[in-house]
Amino acid sequence: MSSDANLQLVAELGDDFVRRRNAGEQPTIDEYVDQHPGLANEIRDFLEALNIVNALNENSNGEDGHNSQLSGDKASIQVSSDQQLDIPGYGIIETLGRGGMGVVYLAKDIRLKRLVALKMISSNSSYPDESLARFATEAEMVARLRHENIVQIFDIGEANGCPFLSLEYIEGGSLQNYIGENTIPAVSAAKLMKSVARAMAHAHEEKVIHRDLKPANILLDAVQDSSNSSWRGDRNSAVETISHFLNDTKASGTSLKDGLVVKVSDFGLAKQLDEDTGQTRTGAILGTPRYMSPEQAMGKRTGPATDIYAIGAILYHLLTGRPPFVGESPIQVLKLVETEDPVPPRTLQSKLPIDLETICLKCLEKSPARRYASASFLADDLDRFLEGKPIVARPIGIFERTAKWARRYPAVATAILMCLICSFVVTWKWIEAARFNRELKVAVSDATSARSLATAAELTATAERNKSRRREALLSFNRGWQLCVDGDINKGLHW
Repeated sequence: MSSDANLQLVAELGDDFVRRRNAGEQPTIDEYVDQHPGLANEIRDFLEALNIVNALNENSNGEDGHNSQLSGDKASIQVSSDQQLDIPGYGIIETLGRGGMGVVYLAKDIRLKRLVALKMISSNSSYPDESLARFATEAEMVARLRHENIVQIFDIGEANGCPFLSLEYIEGGSLQNYIGENTIPAVSAAKLMKSVARAMAHAHEEKVIHRDLKPANILLDAVQDSSNSSWRGDRNSAVETISHFLNDTKASGTSLKDGLVVKVSDFGLAKQLDEDTGQTRTGAILGTPRYMSPEQAMGKRTGPATDIYAIGAILYHLLTGRPPFVGESPIQVLKLVETEDPVPPRTLQSKLPIDLETICLKCLEKSPARRYASASFLADDLDRFLEGKPIVARPIGIFERTAKWARRYPAVATAILMCLICSFVVTWKWIEAARFNRELKVAVSDATSARSLATAAELTATAERNKSRRREALLSFNRGWQLCVDGDINKGLHW
């Protein structure tokens, strides 16, 4: 069975596994492995990852960026209401998001008199060990990162038996809340993603990769007007300011500092490049399917190029109003991420600048080696675009695009190549036959001409001989006649 057929079979088994689980059954991985022992490793890895993919899919339809992993109900939280919380040093204002792994509150830091986002993990989490490990990872990773475009951590502690993080509160909410199926002007999109690329460049320098970049994890805030400080804390004013900036078709310059603050959040799936924490093994699928890189979709090793791909996927969404790949299920999206190229953005939005499309598609290359060498290089190319300078990335040519397609579909490409070779051979033979026929006609014509010349020469020679004989006969007759006239009749007759 071909690799494509194997992939299709595993995907179908995954769909059946999810369907049965959603119907209340308790299917086991072993029963699927027993049915197809030849694909035991692939099936086991894939089905083990489905619980995580299913949880991530709940987030991919829209969530608050302060809590991109939380989208469930209140039943999973240890405390039943916000008012019952007693967190020393903090006053709870409202809930920003809830889910199976925990809850995020808007709170006031009583000592420092500032708003913060309190992220708490539930002791009744659906994935307690995994939640604790990721919670600790996020605290460690964010604590080591100091960048203007990364959400800062202020404090870590425990309340009511649950650990919590005190994080920088970003009033405008997540980018997810502003896009949906809408597009953002090219310049605004480029500025946004340049800020994200700079943040990731800093993270990568600190040996940290995010692995779950998506619109819900990019937080936005409006720059406070120094002449009017009264709006701080007014979320509606912040949202209005951000919406105006994102839809400003006359935006100019290369910086966001004149209107918008961009912050990357949620490092719960982050990984340190030079360490193996044990949370993720090869074969596990981590990330959000619609913004996930091919290496993540296949459970392979990830690196800085994984975040570069996600930046390209978000940029694609901003420019076209949809992610690079859309499917009816996470499984279908994962397959598309692995096997297909995204539709070029200018096919969906014809007025987009070709340079920005080129930058976007370079980020979305299947091979990590073909993407930008670093997030810093990506940010630099976005800067060049914003400044009207030539970018470094180059559009994919027709031959390169064909070669990429052939590598993904070798059987079909081989069949087409054989047809082309056969067509070439037949055409070459036809040309050779036609040339031979022309040469034969020329030879026949030449031979005919040669024979005609020979015949003509022979006839001319014969005519000359006959003419000579007639002349000789006439001379003999005249001589004989003269002899007869002279009286020598016998001799004249003899002559």
